Formats: sequence, structure tokens, C-alpha cells
Amino acid sequence: MSIWGGGNRDSYPSTRGVYLTNIGTLLGGAAGAQILMLAASPILTRLYTPEDFGLLAVFVALLSALCVLSTLRYELAIPLPKTDEDAASVVALSLIVVVAANIAAASLIFLFGESLFQLINIPGLYPYAWMIPFGSLLFCFFNVLNFWAIRKKCFAVISMARIWQVFITLLIQLSAHKLGVLALMVGQVVGQGVGGGKIYSKAIRAPEFRSVSISSIKRNAVRYRAFPLYSSWSGLSNVLSLHLPPIIFASLFGASFAGFYALANRVLAAPIALIGDAVAKVFLSDAPTARRENRLGNLVERTHLSLVCLAMLPFVLMAVLSPALFPRVFGDSWLGAGIMASWMSPWLFMVFSVSPLSILYEVLEKQHYGVIFHITLLLVRLLAILFGALYIGDIYITVAVFSLASFVCWFALLMWIFNSTTASWKRMMTVYLLCILASLVAGYCIYQFVYVEGGSHLWLVLGGVVATLYGIFSIRFIKYSK
Repeated sequence: MSIWGGGNRDSYPSTRGVYLTNIGTLLGGAAGAQILMLAASPILTRLYTPEDFGLLAVFVALLSALCVLSTLRYELAIPLPKTDEDAASVVALSLIVVVAANIAAASLIFLFGESLFQLINIPGLYPYAWMIPFGSLLFCFFNVLNFWAIRKKCFAVISMARIWQVFITLLIQLSAHKLGVLALMVGQVVGQGVGGGKIYSKAIRAPEFRSVSISSIKRNAVRYRAFPLYSSWSGLSNVLSLHLPPIIFASLFGASFAGFYALANRVLAAPIALIGDAVAKVFLSDAPTARRENRLGNLVERTHLSLVCLAMLPFVLMAVLSPALFPRVFGDSWLGAGIMASWMSPWLFMVFSVSPLSILYEVLEKQHYGVIFHITLLLVRLLAILFGALYIGDIYITVAVFSLASFVCWFALLMWIFNSTTASWKRMMTVYLLCILASLVAGYCIYQFVYVEGGSHLWLVLGGVVATLYGIFSIRFIKYSK
């Protein structure tokens, strides 16, 4: 089979056009949201200090961990039931669990919050601890109803909600900057909650919720018990492994370095939020049907390799250019973020191309594999950070070791996904080799032009030619792959 997919284009599955249309709808909203966020970042980095961003990163880390525990991951089961009535019962179950969990969290923070923040050596966050359960409640309500919208394929509503969330967040953070880090946190929480108003109103009017009963909630709680038993721990491990670095960096090196990491992660994770999240939502809506029709392997292969083609060259260029770009774009005080971004690029490329497929744990109902992966990822990342921090003592080398360990773990997950869905390894390696070769050549040319004294413009031209050929290949592959 050709890497283009071969065959008559008219024979492509009818679902392909709908699949790409749904991705495009979500991509439009995600693009608008990310453009707003990235456009505002150079202003925010001049209004707030690296320490402010570091405290925000720790706040978001604790908030994200509580969100996973609050829903017990029942929201992931919402797209799975055959009937909308059962799905509505899962929504009701998720919301009940959310309210109970956040009441408990608020009580624990009231009783032990000060001791907790002293223990992790970040006492500056304690005055804002009350916002964590409040923010978790808003985040979880939106997330649960967002999965209902995914089930109903209301992708246009999801897309607009994302734009409104970012707009409100930035409006608060920019207009109230004199409040310091409090404005960053309030913007994050209120934007997420208020921005999802359209999703809330659409869900409330859904007739399926009228049939929800105590018995149906209990029945579905038992039916999907694997989600709290397995997926909740896997999700918590994933969140901790993702958000643990800023907590440890703030604790061992200071909040400013956590701020560097947060900004680098925000910039590099933009494609993940822009494209990866949209692909993940549509992939989730299509994967259960694809499994029943025995075309899941084809869907996995096509999705992953399309993401590889989209991301390989941009991430290589980001690794090369970040130390030069960050001080110019975000201000001289953010050079450290640019250095971190260079080391983080390979790992976040792998996250971009693999994470949308990780929902297969739920689709295949093999959540215990997800638990194994995410706990392993958490432990490997923790050991990598502690090794760099305690034995090397250099924050940038610590980030490099952490990124390498993360890259290896995500590649191992990719191997499991391909083996579990009978996707083609041969085709994957062909596309990978072509993308890697072109990206490294283009990256080397740009490096020569930017960093080598007296670098000739011929390097820039050559790099542009290679990048253009890469783009043509990527477009053809994504358009014609079968």
C-alpha cells in the first residue's frame, strides 16, 4: 500500500468527510481560543512576574488534581451508552459526585490548608486556597456537560464555548492586573465557568434528563464502575505527572522557575490544545463505532500519522529558535522559559501526536492498562526530576532529563496502541523517517542562519525550500490517506 493510501478516492469511507468536518468545527473554536491566548501572552508577561505565573501554575496543578478526583472519571463514560437516557443518568451521577467531592475538599482545606502549603514550601499560595474547591466545581460542571455535548455531536457549541472561556479569562487577567496573582487565578476560574454557559443551557433543555431516576443512576454507576476503579487513578496519575513539575520547581528552585516552565509549557502546548484536543474529542465520538465496524486500526493509524505530519517540523523549529525568540516576544526576563522550551519540544511533540489516542483505554474497556501507564509515567517523571534537582542541581538539565523520560514513556504508549489496534507499523515508520529527515535538515539550516555569526541567507532560503516540500507532503498525506 502506498503511503498516500492508494485506491479510488470515491471509495473512501463515508464517515471520513464527517470526521474531518467535525475536527474542523472544533479546530475553529480551538484556533480562536489559542490565538487570543497567545496574542495576549506578551502583554501578560509584562504585567505579571515569573513568580506570579509560578504561583498560578501551582494553583492550576492542585485544581486539576481535585477535578479528576471530583468526578471519579464517570464523565468519560457519557459517550458510551447505547441510549441517551442511560447517558443522561451518567451525567446526573457525575454531577452528584462532583458536588459531594468538592464539599469534602473545601472542608479539608479549611481545616488543614495552611499546614499543606507549609509542607510543600509554597506558603504564598495559602491565601488563595479557598478558590481551589470553588474552581474545581465550575471546571467539573463544564467538563461533564462538555462530554454530553460530545455525545450529541454539538461541536459548534463546544467550539464557541472555548472561545468565550478564553475571552473572559483574558478580560479579567488584563483589566485587573493590579491585583497581582489573584487576578490570574480569578480569571482562570471564572472564565472556565461562565464561558460554558451555552453548553449548560443546551444540556438543561435536553428531554433525556426527564427520564433520570435513582434506579437508573445506580444501575449505570455499577455498569461503569471501571471508571472510578481504574480511570480515576490513571487520570490522577496523568494530572500529577503533568502538573507535578511546577510544584517541585517552585518548592526546590523558587516560584520564578515554575513560572518559566509554565510559560514554556503554555506556548508549546498551544498546538496540543489547538489541534490535539479537537482531534481527541472527535476521535472519541467516532472510535466506539469504528471498533464495532472493525476499522479502529485504520482510524488510529490515520489520526496519529496526520498529527505527526502536522507537528514534526514546527516542534523541531521551536526547539531551535526558542532561546532566541522568547526574550524578544515575552521580555528579557523570560529567557529561562526559552531554554526550557528547547528541551521540552521533543516530549511535547510526542504528547501532541499520541495523547488524542489515549482515550482508547476507555473505548477498549482496558482501563487497567491506563492505570499502569500513568502510574509508570508519574514515577518515571518524579524520579527524573528528583535526580536532576538533587544530584545535578541545575534547573535546565533537570528539565532536559524530565523531558527525555517523558518522551520514552509516551513512545511506549504509542507502541501499545498500535499493537492493540493492529495499525500498520511499516507505514508508520515510513512516514516518521520522511518527516524526521526533512525536519532535521530544515532545522539545521535555520540554526546556521540564526546562531552562526555571519550566517548566509542561503541557509534561510534552503530551509524554506525544505519546509515547503515538507508542507506539500504533509497536506497530500492528510488529504489522501485512507
